[in-house]
Amino acid sequence: FWDINSGIQIQKIESGHEVSEVVLLSNENILASASENSIRFWDIATGLRLGELVLFEDRDWFIFTTDGRFDGTLKGIKSVHYVDHLKPVILETNNNPLYKPGLLRNVLSDY
Repeated sequence: FWDINSGIQIQKIESGHEVSEVVLLSNENILASASENSIRFWDIATGLRLGELVLFEDRDWFIFTTDGRFDGTLKGIKSVHYVDHLKPVILETNNNPLYKPGLLRNVLSDY
């Protein structure tokens, strides 16, 4: 991002993936960058990634944050796993403190 008046770059966001669309959200505090099957949300002030929404066929989805919190449709959650020391970790919603229903709304409303 550049300051329009001075032309000085004030923020740089490294998405790490090919971006097809960019949209400012939530009073222009959040940037959403879209690729083929995901949307990443960025804090414009810090350049930090807030979360990533992965879209699957049949309206299923999964969102996760950099601190490990997650939410999604049941099929979306079952489509994803983490890897810990080269061992897959299957995500469970029962009694998992990282499972946060309403996470997408919370990520967007915090800004």
